[in-house]
Amino acid sequence: MAIKQALAVQVMETATNGKVAVASLSEVTNGWVALVINGAEKKVVCVTQGECPLSAMWAVESSCVQGGLQVDIMALNANNAAVIRRFVKWAAPSACGTKGTSIGFSDWVGAAGGCVAPLFAKKQVKPVLAEYSAADSGLLKRNFLEAVDAATWGVFETGYKEGYGANAEGLKSEEDIVKALLYGYSMIGLDCSEKINLQIEKMSDDDVAARYNDFPQEFRDAMQGSYLEANFQVGNEVIHFEPEQLRRIVLEYGEAIMHAQFIYNSYLKNTPWEIDFELLVSKAGKLLSPQEHYLIANELQRNGIKFT
Repeated sequence: MAIKQALAVQVMETATNGKVAVASLSEVTNGWVALVINGAEKKVVCVTQGECPLSAMWAVESSCVQGGLQVDIMALNANNAAVIRRFVKWAAPSACGTKGTSIGFSDWVGAAGGCVAPLFAKKQVKPVLAEYSAADSGLLKRNFLEAVDAATWGVFETGYKEGYGANAEGLKSEEDIVKALLYGYSMIGLDCSEKINLQIEKMSDDDVAARYNDFPQEFRDAMQGSYLEANFQVGNEVIHFEPEQLRRIVLEYGEAIMHAQFIYNSYLKNTPWEIDFELLVSKAGKLLSPQEHYLIANELQRNGIKFT
């Protein structure tokens, strides 16, 4: 028989001498989980009867039995935040997609994210509560996991169920991308700036042509057919490619394009949940021309990469 909500609240409060944050109260298999507040202290409390998949996953501080019900009391740590994200779906970040509006707060709001989120209820705007980069990590002395955990606990306490995003920005290594996915981030921002070869801009036209001709004829024919034999209408602007311009773009950005394809296909294409993807292909002191911007985006999109 399922545990009644009122009974679960009573047991939680008796076991902790605290007060249940009612908005956080969530039903799980054979039990309930909630945030309980006792003065300045906050705990996660899970009340179960019978087998519950969460029981083996919690990092438990103390346990007791109240009225025949198992009560587990836990700290708000990384392990338990991961359990919450897995079993309380609305407390986990989710993708924003390309429709609608989202607004990011970087990580400067920190633990205040939980207070911010309810302001967006029924507003048709999705908050991105963790928008974190390596630079933020250095300044705030807080890592990517701590940033998404803070958002998780804030949303869980306030009971905000309309969805929020978490963006891991400026990632360069495969290791960092894997970590961000394991931490539950809903958006991955890949920085390909180190794959851009700005030395091409210093080369003569003859040297560029010689290096470009090292590519297989089949590839060169395909690029010519794609970009030199037509003009492209983008909004009110017509984009036209000259042969010399095309060769330089391919040599300068080719490695970045291939790297983005590899990362996307290896880690993001077949995730069991929706992932937003953003791509940084700029470098300090270098502005993208319309032709560069168009070719990079076109090559990635026609190879199945979906941007947000």
